[in-house]
Amino acid sequence: MPAALRKVLCVLGTRPEAIKLAPLIRELGSRGRSFRVHVCATGQHRELLDDALRTFDLVPDVDLALMRPAQHPADLLARTITALEPVITDLRPDIVVVQGDTTSTFAGALAAYYARVPVAHVEAGLRSGDPLAPFPEEQHRRMVDQLAHWLFAPTEGARQNLLHEGHAAGRIHVTGNTGIDALRWLERRSDEPAVQAELDEFLRQQGVGDSRLVLATVHRREQIDGPLLEICEGLAALAATSGVSVLMPIHPNPEIRAAVDAALATSAVRRIPALDPLRFVALQRRAALVITDSGGVQEEAATLGVPALIVRTRSDRPESVAGGISRLVGHDPAAILSAAARILDRGEPAGAD
Repeated sequence: MPAALRKVLCVLGTRPEAIKLAPLIRELGSRGRSFRVHVCATGQHRELLDDALRTFDLVPDVDLALMRPAQHPADLLARTITALEPVITDLRPDIVVVQGDTTSTFAGALAAYYARVPVAHVEAGLRSGDPLAPFPEEQHRRMVDQLAHWLFAPTEGARQNLLHEGHAAGRIHVTGNTGIDALRWLERRSDEPAVQAELDEFLRQQGVGDSRLVLATVHRREQIDGPLLEICEGLAALAATSGVSVLMPIHPNPEIRAAVDAALATSAVRRIPALDPLRFVALQRRAALVITDSGGVQEEAATLGVPALIVRTRSDRPESVAGGISRLVGHDPAAILSAAARILDRGEPAGAD
């Protein structure tokens, strides 16, 4: 008698979750004799999520469409748990899979726990050591790890973090990083002539020419106000350097957009709309330097061999910093400019002292 199909519910709400769960969803889907996969999108970040879903040809079975303007994490958490309860009750999954550390991740894990459905946490064990940076993600992932039955750690360092916190070794599985699986797929697609031709035209329109391309992204909630203004000051100084072009895709968060627009209004930093995952990776591959506060972009840059400056004081992805391909520079404009010059002008590794 054939074994019963195991129903897997994947809950996701943001672009990084969709990117990093896409390889797993595809793999589970290819094993149709063992698993029946259902995808529930919370819609936490509507535009960016939809871009990622289209890129990976993912069509949610359920779309909760929960995003509201100026939404607060507490309100979003409450609405997401409430909306997920009937989804889990009706589907009766054997496993709920969540990824990362977003409000949707935490809500998915908690709703599954309340329904007594075991949780699998992809990207378990990442820690910055600071409960307020990233905020609120650092505490989200700690709580999700407490709720999860299966802890899928991307690195040995993440496994050690979990062991140090007292998690049972038998529940921890070092799997590698599904985000890198997605990156490799995007990398192959970005080699297509049509994608490269489109990128060439885009860079021509932006006036990049033969200058050295710096790709900058800033989106963290805790950066708004003081740190974000300092980072923008450093980017503006870098963009004023001869032979350097700074491109900055702007996160659609209205607070981020307004602050960046005000800080960079008279600078040479070229602010562009947020890019879909394929075009972002294609652009990243052309960059001489990446400046970011994103952990996912930090991982991608390291894998692509692009030096990265991390405009944070702590990193939850220490491997690329230890390996010298990334460098923590904090928010100080002079430190950002100095570190960038050492890479762009002298060809030093990002981690060089």
